Order: sequence, then structure tokens, then C-alpha cells
Amino acid sequence: MNIIYLKEVDSTNNFLKNLYKGQTDLGTTAIVAETQTQGRGQLGTKWQDEPGEALLISIGFEPFQLQVKDQFSISIASAITGLWFLETLGVRASIKWPNDLWVQRKKIGGILIENSFFNNQISNVVMGIGININQTTFPENLLASSVKLETGVSWPVKPLALKFLQHWEKAFQLLQNKNFDALQTIYYQNLIGYQTIETYQSTQDTFQATIEGIESTGRLILKRTDGTKQAYDLKEVRLVP
Repeated sequence: MNIIYLKEVDSTNNFLKNLYKGQTDLGTTAIVAETQTQGRGQLGTKWQDEPGEALLISIGFEPFQLQVKDQFSISIASAITGLWFLETLGVRASIKWPNDLWVQRKKIGGILIENSFFNNQISNVVMGIGININQTTFPENLLASSVKLETGVSWPVKPLALKFLQHWEKAFQLLQNKNFDALQTIYYQNLIGYQTIETYQSTQDTFQATIEGIESTGRLILKRTDGTKQAYDLKEVRLVP
């Protein structure tokens, strides 16, 4: 794996995508930055960090013969990597669909995945992740935490990148081997709301439901307390904290 360290960048995902343009032999490449000036999250949200206080990584890779219909397995592998990484630091996290990392209902990490496709297969993936390490203050309207707040310990951030990448390689091996069942089992074991009642807000109403499962494309299957079932895209429903 090629690793590039940057002091500052607009977005690690943007940097990596630009790096891949016109290149055919970069292999698996990781971008590690101390800070981002235009960090991005899901659905156009912004990722804010304090310089040097968060782990900011983007990984670019080419999955072997992974079909478009199985693209959510990349989100699963990425979220599991975050769980394993945090566990080694003494933090027990959970997954909020699709791939946010939460601790005690507070966000500690987020993931943004951008795929490229060719002939019904995924040709290239850029997976970006940000994890709060030493940050202790957040905007008032943001329910967030950090490794330091959870453990009481300050961590040197740069060396943690290698630890994270080691866990990613383990999860990536499961992905390359198409061991989707093993990945899915770990994902469901740590998914908030899986077979437990939570409150959700859709574009039409607020309701209580349990997660029945996730479609291979990533749509969330919810079973309401009245027995009805429905699948939702990311922009159509959210978990009420």
C-alpha cells in the first residue's frame, strides 16, 4: 500500500480522486491528512475537524470482480474497520446505518464512499473516514464524542494511521474473498436498531420500527410496530437520536 501524508488538504477524498485520474498503476493508496479545509460527509454534509486532532484517511483501491449490486459490502467493511480500530484504543462503538460510528449515541466517526463503475462492476473505490481522536469541544448542535473523551487519554494521531490501515487490510481481505456473510454478521451484531425498537423520521412521518435487514444495494428495511415493512434510501429516513 502506498501512503501519502499531507499537512493540509481540501478533502482527502478529492485529493485521491484527482490522483487516480489518468493513472492505471497506483494500486492501493492511502492519503493521511492532519486537517481538511473542505471535508465532506454523507448527503453533502461537512466534516469539521481541529487540525491534528482527528484521524483523516482516504483509501483508494480496486475491488476484484465486485459487482454493482454488492456495493454496500464496501460500506460494511469500512464500518467494521472503524469498530476494530476503536476497540484497540479501548472504545466500544456501534454502527448507525449506513456507516457512522457512534458511542453512547454520539458520533465519533463518519465514512464517505465514492465508487466508480464499469460494465456492471465496481472499478475503483475511494473510501474516506474521519474519526475524532483528541477533540474535546464540538458545536452545540452536534452530538459528538472522541477517543479522548471516552478514554481520558490523549493519543499521537499520526501513528494511529498505520494501526487503522492494518485493520482495513483484514476487512479488505474478507471483501476481496467475497466473504459477505462474515462481514454482514459482524455488521448486524453492532448495528443500532437491528431487531430492537428505535424511533425513525421519514419524509412523511415519525414512527417506531426495528431493522429487519439491509438490501445489498444498501437500502434499509424497517418493520414498523404496526407490522408493515418498507425499504428506505439514505435520503428518505433517519434515526432519531
